Amino acid sequence: MGLKRLNNVVIPRPSLGTFYVVLSLVAGTILVFFDAHPSRNDFGPQWARARQVASFNFLSDPDPSGSGDYGGYAADGTFQSFNNTAINSPLAYLPSIFSGGNFYVASLLTLVFSVAFVYLGFAIAKDYGLIILAMALHPLWCSCRSCIPPRMP
Repeated sequence: MGLKRLNNVVIPRPSLGTFYVVLSLVAGTILVFFDAHPSRNDFGPQWARARQVASFNFLSDPDPSGSGDYGGYAADGTFQSFNNTAINSPLAYLPSIFSGGNFYVASLLTLVFSVAFVYLGFAIAKDYGLIILAMALHPLWCSCRSCIPPRMP
C-alpha cells in the first residue's frame, strides 16, 4: 500500500521558463554589480544613448556641423557624437527612463525587462520552450576583432 501511494505522488518540476528566469536574474545581477568593465569598449556611447532615451529624445540628433555624425547634446550644450549607438532602437533603452540616471538601476531594469520578454516567449512557444531556452542561453559571439579585449603578454 505504501509503494502504491508513492507512485501517485507528483513532484512539481519548474518549467523551462522559470529555470531561465532564475538563472538569468541571478547571473545578470552578479554581472551588473561585479563586472569590472561594463559594456566594454563602448560604455560611454551606450550610456549617452540611454540618457538620451531617458530624456524622451527617442531619435538621435544630427551633428549641427554637418559632419554626418549622430548623437546628442551633453549637459553643457556641446554636441556628443555616438554613431555606433545612435541607430539602436530606443526600445532597448526604455527601462532606463525609470532609472533616474543611475547606472545600476538602469542595468537592473534592463535585465528584468529583457528576462520578462524572453519569459513571454516561453509562454507563447508552449511545447517549443526548449528551442526558446537554447536561443536565450546561446552565447553571443562577436564577429569583429575590435570587440575582443587584447591578451595580456
